Amino acid sequence: MAEEESEVDKKKEEEEGSGEKSLGSQIGGFIGSMIGITIIMLIILFSGSLMMFGCKVSQTNILPTAGDCFPYTTNDPVITPISVNANLTTVEDDVLSQKVQFNFEENRTNRILDYLRKMSEHPTQSSFMMYITSILKDIILLNFQIVNYTFNFMNSSISESLIVYLMPIIALVTSPLWLFGIFVVNFLYFYYYLFSRLSWFFKKNENEDKTLKQKWSEINLSKSPFGYITSLFIVSIFVVILIVSLIFQFPIITILISGILIYVYATLISVMGKREDGKDYSATNVFLDNAKYKRSTMMYIMSIMLIMTSFTKMGPLAGIFSVVAFILLYFQIIPIPVFVDAVPEGLSAVTSYDLAEKICEPILKEQPSEIEEPKRRSLLNRLTFGLLKGGEQQTGGNAVDMIDKNVKKLNKLLNKLEQ
Repeated sequence: MAEEESEVDKKKEEEEGSGEKSLGSQIGGFIGSMIGITIIMLIILFSGSLMMFGCKVSQTNILPTAGDCFPYTTNDPVITPISVNANLTTVEDDVLSQKVQFNFEENRTNRILDYLRKMSEHPTQSSFMMYITSILKDIILLNFQIVNYTFNFMNSSISESLIVYLMPIIALVTSPLWLFGIFVVNFLYFYYYLFSRLSWFFKKNENEDKTLKQKWSEINLSKSPFGYITSLFIVSIFVVILIVSLIFQFPIITILISGILIYVYATLISVMGKREDGKDYSATNVFLDNAKYKRSTMMYIMSIMLIMTSFTKMGPLAGIFSVVAFILLYFQIIPIPVFVDAVPEGLSAVTSYDLAEKICEPILKEQPSEIEEPKRRSLLNRLTFGLLKGGEQQTGGNAVDMIDKNVKKLNKLLNKLEQ
């Protein structure tokens, strides 16, 4: 009998221990799940804040999206200053917002593009380096244009709350598609620029003085037959190498494009703006503002996740308790303003979401040539154009000039005969 009683006691102790262990594991699982959900929500809030900040910056059009303007050239753009809506709030059925401005002069520093511009403007720069810098500048320009268009479209089409809490999820889910699309576009344009910019090999910088400006001249058959044939040979060899090594180029170009994309997004989120009260407005400020002024949206999501986790981890009783707690907080029976957003200060009527106008006046040449060349010409166009156009210092002139002179002489002779 004593042995049977001891066995019964052991079973009871095991059952009680397993029950305590089960309850402890449930509580631990619930806490772990809530910590995980909180971390995920903070990541979404942070990512969404960065996206929303990018939307505000893109509307002002201060990013380097024009190849004729600074920092690609020394020509400063003329950008219409606008006030951007931020922290939209409904007050007595009126939609109001704070206003933010982004000044071009305060955000004009761009180290990589500034470096490329200085390289391309060096007085004694070679054709090869002009070829390399022109490709890099064009690819960077392309990605700034894509980013500015995308974020400005989001800014004018999607509400702030959806940008903050929904767009990061959509971006993550669809990331294979849009990343593939961006890389395909970059690859296509990169190879287009790789071949179209070969025309730089048919130019020569005649300036050798570092204190003077560049002096470019065309390399053509009429001016320099040997130089033209040499350039043609170099370009032919270069094209063959590009085609043969096509497979080996993909990893290098992928790394290059990835670096450019990171640089473009880093430039976007590093812009600094000003509020109407003169305070700074950065990506960090957007994150703090969203945590303060869009708190209710985050708490709704957190509450739903908490109720679901309570039912799955703690059982029906805990789930019902969390539902009751939600109702008490939502209807302010428990006076804690969890689902009430703070109202921003300095609100005014919502302004337009139209993109700010940017004007880039082209830099005029001091001495335009008689035969005006296209600004961007293909390699084939340059090859055929070079056969006709002579250099600026050509003593015999070019074919067009010779024909024009002969026509003038013939007209003079006819006039004398008539007299």
